[in-house]
Amino acid sequence: MQLTISFQDSDTVLTVDVAPDMATGDLKAYIEAESGIPPERQILVHSSKPIDQEGSLESRGIADGDMIVLIDSNNMQRPQDAPQSAGTGTSSNGDPMEQQLHADIERVRLQMKNDAVLRDGVKQQYPQLVEVLDDSEEFRKRMIAVERERIEAERSRRQELKRLQEDPYNEESQKRILELIREEAVMENLNSALEHNPEVFGRVTMLFVPVWVNGHQVKAFVDSGAQATIMSPQCVERCNMSHLIDKRFQGIARGVGEAKIIGRIHSAPMKVGDSFLPCSFTVMENKGIEMLLGLDMLKRHQGTIDLNRNVLVMGGSEVPFLPESEIPEEFEEFQTAAGPEAASSSSSSRPPQAGPATTSNASTSRIADAQPAPTTTQYSDDTISNLMSLGFSRQQVVSALDQAGGNPELAAALLFQ
Repeated sequence: MQLTISFQDSDTVLTVDVAPDMATGDLKAYIEAESGIPPERQILVHSSKPIDQEGSLESRGIADGDMIVLIDSNNMQRPQDAPQSAGTGTSSNGDPMEQQLHADIERVRLQMKNDAVLRDGVKQQYPQLVEVLDDSEEFRKRMIAVERERIEAERSRRQELKRLQEDPYNEESQKRILELIREEAVMENLNSALEHNPEVFGRVTMLFVPVWVNGHQVKAFVDSGAQATIMSPQCVERCNMSHLIDKRFQGIARGVGEAKIIGRIHSAPMKVGDSFLPCSFTVMENKGIEMLLGLDMLKRHQGTIDLNRNVLVMGGSEVPFLPESEIPEEFEEFQTAAGPEAASSSSSSRPPQAGPATTSNASTSRIADAQPAPTTTQYSDDTISNLMSLGFSRQQVVSALDQAGGNPELAAALLFQ
């Protein structure tokens, strides 16, 4: 039968093929040959219980595919006065393996409690552990339960893999073997990330800066992934600019979600730091964000997102990004309500409820109530006249309509770019 020997004090894992009737002493001798640890220092643990020196592996309840944990007694802490095991009422004196296990679990608990990044990473996979960080006894119970489940899952997986390998030419067996191998690779990748890069599981604070629009302070969400700068109707009203909305740009923006485009404000004064900059806004219904500073204004005013210094450089001024404590509550509530997708997706797809559809690019957005594209290159005189009234020549209007597939709203947006 095949056994997996896991060394507690290192990442070493040893796979051995042994006979069911092999004596425990012989197994220790085999391990000594592979690891150099003498048998008298070896403590073998199976299903959270130490394995006696006498008897065969089979008589100790060890089966094919099982995992055995090897503890080197030289590396174990030996407390002078071991307390009684809480919850069981039994003393842990005389059981150094249990003392070491409890000490290791307590060390993990304290590390998680003091390391927010590690805590967020563990929460992704084992939320039940994070819930009881302040209760050492309950944490130990859940930690042991998690480890037992992991060992049992590994044993079941190995048994299934062995069963499938007995019929290697079966098409379904081969598919399942590939799936098991893939699952193992995914788990190894996850465990490696948790161990070496736990910060990737932490929460990223989104980029907000304070700006003044028409004399009113607004916390703008900086998003270089959104083509257009967006403002909510409520923010427009608060900034006293409702009378400037050009409702000829109404429509429905579709992307990841759907949002109503109310119109466009062609120019309004915006103060960033000490600089006053002209800014245009697409007024669109959205949840969680008053204003989104998109790529159009960032490029127009040569903005730089400097993450090294944590500032936005725009129009010759530098503005520090807001700390997490100053991010608008509405945005926090939106992320909570939207779930993990809101946290993991770019704002260009979630907060405005339209994402790339807020842009003027015909390949990434469509206006639901737009007129269908004409079958010829001729457009109605009313459509051309309306667009020319915005200050563009007939040739520019026709060219924009060609690019927009006959969509007048989209053509107007292209003309203003």
